[in-house]
Amino acid sequence: MKYLFGIFYFFLFFSAHAQEIKHLDFIIVIDEQIVRESLGIKFVIKDETDYQEIETTEGYRPGNISLKQIDYDKLTSNQTKTLYIKFNYQTYVGNESYYYNYEIEYNKIWLQDGYNILRVYNLDKRKYKKKFDPISVGKNYTFEVESPSHTFLRIRKK
Repeated sequence: MKYLFGIFYFFLFFSAHAQEIKHLDFIIVIDEQIVRESLGIKFVIKDETDYQEIETTEGYRPGNISLKQIDYDKLTSNQTKTLYIKFNYQTYVGNESYYYNYEIEYNKIWLQDGYNILRVYNLDKRKYKKKFDPISVGKNYTFEVESPSHTFLRIRKK
């Protein structure tokens, strides 16, 4: 009987832990404009042998990303070596619609800070093309991150 109670307690504790939600104070700024609409955001863990996508519980709401506590623990664990944040963004200029697909390598230490400000610059706009180089071949954007303990800035062109 004690054995069954122990198993029941373990599953009850694990289930409750899996249901806990971790809220991250997170602001996304694209081309110097705060993103005010909801976005579907995924975190991706990539290693030589592992590829795992972790969905946010509510996507991005301006100022907040929510994850299951168990997923947050996985993202920030010692086993996680390479982490990416992925999302799509659509904007309109006049009658034109522009669709962007971002995949940004993200440092798990940044997620442990009190807040994160992710600034994305699209290099198809002349203003930013003159200032920055793309993050890699085939990606026409770059990014910067600001948090209480860490700041990651790109070198600007002269």
